[in-house]
Formats: sequence, C-alpha cells, structure tokens
Amino acid sequence: MPVTLRDYQQDVVNKVYNSWNAGNRNVCLVMGTGLGKSVCMSSIALNFHNHSQHTAVVAHRNELVSQMSCHLALAGIPHRIIAPTSTISQITHKHRREFGQSFVNPSALTAVVGVDTLISRADSLKSWAEQIDLWEIDENHHNIRQNKWGKAVEMFKNARGLGVTATPNRADGKGIGRWADGFMDDIVIGPTMRWAINHGYLADYEIVCPKSDINVEDSQLSSNGDWSLQTLKKAARKSKIVGDVVANYIKYALGRRAIVFATDIETAADIEADFNASGIKAVSLNGKSVTSYREQSVEMFKTGKIDVLVNVDLFDEGFDLPACDVVIMARPTASLAKFLQQCGRALRPLPGKTALIIDHVSNVIRHGLPDMEREWSLNRREKRAKLQPDPDDIPLTVCKHCLKPYEKYRTVCPYCGFEKPLPEPQARSIEMVEGDLVLLTREMLERMRRGTVLEAPGDVAARVNHVAGPIAAKGVANRQAEKIAAQAELKEAIAQWAAIERLKGFDDREIYKKFYLTTGTDVLSALDGSHNRQEFENMANRVKDWWK
Repeated sequence: MPVTLRDYQQDVVNKVYNSWNAGNRNVCLVMGTGLGKSVCMSSIALNFHNHSQHTAVVAHRNELVSQMSCHLALAGIPHRIIAPTSTISQITHKHRREFGQSFVNPSALTAVVGVDTLISRADSLKSWAEQIDLWEIDENHHNIRQNKWGKAVEMFKNARGLGVTATPNRADGKGIGRWADGFMDDIVIGPTMRWAINHGYLADYEIVCPKSDINVEDSQLSSNGDWSLQTLKKAARKSKIVGDVVANYIKYALGRRAIVFATDIETAADIEADFNASGIKAVSLNGKSVTSYREQSVEMFKTGKIDVLVNVDLFDEGFDLPACDVVIMARPTASLAKFLQQCGRALRPLPGKTALIIDHVSNVIRHGLPDMEREWSLNRREKRAKLQPDPDDIPLTVCKHCLKPYEKYRTVCPYCGFEKPLPEPQARSIEMVEGDLVLLTREMLERMRRGTVLEAPGDVAARVNHVAGPIAAKGVANRQAEKIAAQAELKEAIAQWAAIERLKGFDDREIYKKFYLTTGTDVLSALDGSHNRQEFENMANRVKDWWK
C-alpha cells in the first residue's frame, strides 16, 4: 500500500533522492521530533521493496524495533526481524492485534534490525549484510565510527545509507560527517519546529521553571559530553527533587498525563512512590524493566489508567504517544539532542492541545527554547561554531513571579508583566545592569559619551609635528581620519540594527541590553576612542551581519 506523505515530507524525501543521485552515498535527514521521520523512512523503504532491493532498518531498544516494524507494516511491507526471539513474538502478536495480520516474514527482502543483535550475530549475518542495498538508521546522531552503530554500518559494505535524526549535534562535539567522525556525506534539513507548530503539525507549548536545589553546574562532564549517571544520582540524592516534582505536578498539571525524566533508577522509584502516595497513579520504567511490563505500562498510560510515567533515559528517543501533554524534567543534561528529544515527547498534536514543560533543572536556560532556530552541521563542534554571536541567541532568564523563561534583554516579563527590581543606584555598573544604559547615573553616562569623541586629525597632526616633524604628523593624521571613518561606520551599523529592532517592537532599553548580551560590551564602550580602526571595523561587520 502507498505511504501518503505530507508536502514537507515529500519535499525532504525528494531531496534525499537528489543527494543520492548527485553521488552522495550516505545522507543525513534532519527533521524535528514528531514531524514524521519514520514515515519518510518507510516511504523510501517501500520504494526499494517495490524494486526488489534489500533494505535494513536499524533501531535501538525493543520499543524502537517494534515501532519501526509497525511503520513498515502500515506501508504494507513484509519484513524479517533480527532481534531476540521474545521480541519477534511480541511484534508478531502486535501486528495481528493492530493490523489483523502479521507482516513478519523471515525470508523478506526488508528487515528491521536491533543493533545489539546485529553486532552480537555479526559473523552469521555477514553474507546477508553484504546483500543490503540500503541501510536506514533512526537517531543517527549516535552513528560514528568505532561505536556499535558504526560497526553496524560497516557491515553493509555495498549499501547506500539514510540516517535520520532531530539533532545531528552530539554532546561530545564529534561530527557525524565522513570527514569528521562518522559516515554521512550530505545533510538534508527539514522544516523548523516553530514552522511545524504554526502549521499545526506539532502542539504549541508553555514552560515553567520552578526553583530547585539540584545542582550539577560545578561537576565535570564525562567523555560523552554529558554528566555521568553517578554525578546525576549524587546530585539528585542530595536534593529535594522528588518532592519538588510531585508538588509542582499537582500545582501546574494535575489530571494531565505526564512523562518524568529522572536521573537514576532509585530516584525514579522514589518519585513513583511519592506520586502514588499522593493519589496519582504513576509507574517508573528503565532499561532493566521487563519488556512486557514496559509495554503494558505504556498501554495503560495511553488509555489513561496511569497518569505519570517516570523513566530513566528510556523515552527520550523514538517514543510516539500523543496522549502525553506534560514533560517534567528532573534530569539535568548538557546534551542539546537529549533536551530537544525530551521536549518533543509532549509536542505530538491533538485538537486544542498546548503542551506543558516543567523544567526543574535549568535545561531550558542551558539550551534555549526548544523551537528557536538552530544551525545544523555534520562537522565537529569546533568547526561548526559560529564565528560571531547571533543577536537572537540570547541567554534566558526565569521570571521570579510566574516562573516562565524569557530572553534576558527584556525589561519586563512578557507573560505576566513582572519587572525585576533595579540594583541600588550607588552599586550600579555596566556589568550589573547588563548594558542597560538607562540605569546608569548621569555622570557615568557623560563620562562614557566623552570617551566616544575622537580628536580631529588636524589637532593630532599639530601635536605630533611639534615632536616628530611633518612627515610623521601627516601619517598620524591619515590614520586618525581612517579611525574616525571606521567609528562612523560602526555608529551607522548600530543605528540601522537598532531601527530594525524598534520595528520588531523592542524599546531602547531592550536594544541596549540585547547588544550587550550579544557582544559582551555596551554600545558606548563599543564606540570608545580607545579602540583602533580594525576593532571598529570588526564590530561594524558583526553588527551588519545581524541585519543583512
């Protein structure tokens, strides 16, 4: 049966084929959580099936093997399953229950493969793997050389590849490009999360950030770029996170179905017990939970018999359940990919749904709002870092009144109108007010403005001529004229950028703060005469890049 694609899905599928046709062997498709990566994979797999070509769809964990098998079944594709016997049996029963027949066929050209089973049976599956024409891998940001995903890809010696992910970025900074640490030759990028929300393909969301005492900021990151499980558990056990999670669910989300991301199995069990003691039906799950129990618990959550699923690194990837409309973050993460995956659990659309994210651990402050635009690349982090900051990549702060996050340059909370108390006048400095020049004393502002006035070239020449003669005086005068011109160019660039920001609705105080938070210096200090010509020109080019 044909796979019906939405317009944007068909567009990215076409781009994948175009990339293959252009000579790229392995293509990475980047598309946000909930936008149908698995549907795109099924469509391409169906095309290969119709042309009698062999396809291997590689997934991680039994739930994801089952989920991918069901997507292929929906497309009418018979397929074998390479996984433990118990998993094959469960999937077969699931097919019959949901589709009226099983699409599991041990001799089919298409296969859904559990990556761990593939690696453990590498010797016996070697000849089969070398017949594969196409491999597909979900959560492709895992796919680098020398890990199990890389070993799996290397088994498919004669195949082209499609790796899909919501976030090609890795917390450890490695790149998934062939020239970096992975296998991908090209990248195809789908629509943004905000576009998908605006067009109804994802639910919109609200965020609250209750204050919590869980603290990992001073702890060292592990080699994978995130905090170790031991670090997270230690921080959680010293905190009041268990009570905080339950209390704030009751305050903000009572009666709604929520998924809690916890740090460790022990803390998850305590959160489960605290919920149940409060009359809220909850179950905690982790990678060690029996598969049948996990499936039963998810089904009870889907039907409303369980209100809260508490999990430890289990549902941050590939878990598709529109009934979830609340995500509770009780696990700090330095991984942007993990953060966005967790947010995505609540964003599957339903009529009238507005998702709620309760962030106890400052993940939103670390990574920014989930729907902010981000640049994706296959490069290592040091190569893909921006040369200059973007004025839209501004740190967030949390309103002390309504606990919602907003951009730090705003002078009042856009949600409730609360304005932060101002620092005492005698203690104010540029650093304290973060570029908010309106808050500085008249004397400080006058002193800073005087610093922006450059001496006329003729006056400089007269002084130098008296000491070093006319030739030196002429050279100094020319350099001073160039410096004045560079400062004027910077003034004009700032003025044009500020005019654009005013059209967006920001006032001058917010514009001053935005400039400071982006550049690390305030507007008057950027124009100060202590800078040389090159520094003025560099800053002018940075500002021009913002509004080009």
